[in-house]
Amino acid sequence: LERTSGAWPRPLQTLDHTLPGDLPEVVVGAIRVGFRRLSAAAQLVLAAVAVVGERVATAVLARATGLAAPELAAALDELEWERWLAAEPRGYAFGARIVREVVSRDLVTAGQRQRLREAAATERLTQS
Repeated sequence: LERTSGAWPRPLQTLDHTLPGDLPEVVVGAIRVGFRRLSAAAQLVLAAVAVVGERVATAVLARATGLAAPELAAALDELEWERWLAAEPRGYAFGARIVREVVSRDLVTAGQRQRLREAAATERLTQS
């Protein structure tokens, strides 16, 4: 961020404003460390939200992760308290798009990504 000219995000813009280049390794490293400090269930739920969509309903998360309702609720509470996710009327979403991108890109394997998406798609088909 120090390499950019001017302030980021620009005045009157949000953190959704596009970064003027790659994220500094320090930022990516901080996201990785924070992710690893979460419980295993919270890491799984966060990975699911990162790869399934912008906003993910609790029912889709249950199917994608295979977690029982009490364990899923505890993981979602942890993620809200730690400010990783925000509850919205249409589901859960990341508070910051750049964090979602780092989690999806760096903290989820290709196989895990595929399994989570397939499980979520199965859930959508059964709801139709």
